[in-house]
Amino acid sequence: DPSGDAGVLMINSDKQWNAYGKGTFQLNNNWQAYVSANYAHDETGSIIQPSPVSSIFPFGPNHSQSGAITIQPSSPYYPHEAAAQFGLDGKPLGVRWRTFDNGLRSKTDTNEQASIYTGRKGSMWNWDWDGSVYYNEGKTIEHLDDGYFDYRILQPLLNSGQINFFGPNTPATIAMERAANINADVVDTKAKSYGADVKTSGESYKLPAGSLPLALGGDVLTETPDQDFQGPFVGVYAP
Repeated sequence: DPSGDAGVLMINSDKQWNAYGKGTFQLNNNWQAYVSANYAHDETGSIIQPSPVSSIFPFGPNHSQSGAITIQPSSPYYPHEAAAQFGLDGKPLGVRWRTFDNGLRSKTDTNEQASIYTGRKGSMWNWDWDGSVYYNEGKTIEHLDDGYFDYRILQPLLNSGQINFFGPNTPATIAMERAANINADVVDTKAKSYGADVKTSGESYKLPAGSLPLALGGDVLTETPDQDFQGPFVGVYAP
């Protein structure tokens, strides 16, 4: 079971902190100003087993490219003795492998959210009023820390005969494999919203049986999403 490998997290790590503040200011007997702000930060880290690569796992847009790995008889790491037991010695052999040399697949998702509200509320013309303006911003970043790679770069190396699939590789060979790793932000999204609202309530008419209350309100809102996805991940080139 690959989940039993050292370093694999069965439960994601999580760090979070929050801050909140609010202030009110009495302007006069009828009016009060207020402001409130909050900030939240959350980091979730995951570590799973290395990627499996073989002809079973095509890649690319719509899985249109074969993920096959083949070791040729000319490779110094060709398993002649094992192949001979099955009458296959001297023939190209398909390989199913996990990319331990590239590292465990680890990533960190960071979510941040901040907002501020400020306004005034009070009484005027025998009506209660409350008006405010606000700004909100949320941001999400997904960062690949280790173990994820661009298979367009790694696959030719795995098929070159330079990789020992049956024992440890040299540091120089591992460095060539890890050159395909993607250590970058692959998702960077931001959403902003800002606007204003006002509401009021009071007596609109006096009737024989009592007053007729009325409440009115309105708001305006603008939202601006911004998303950035890196090519290799979007194009499914990173298993």
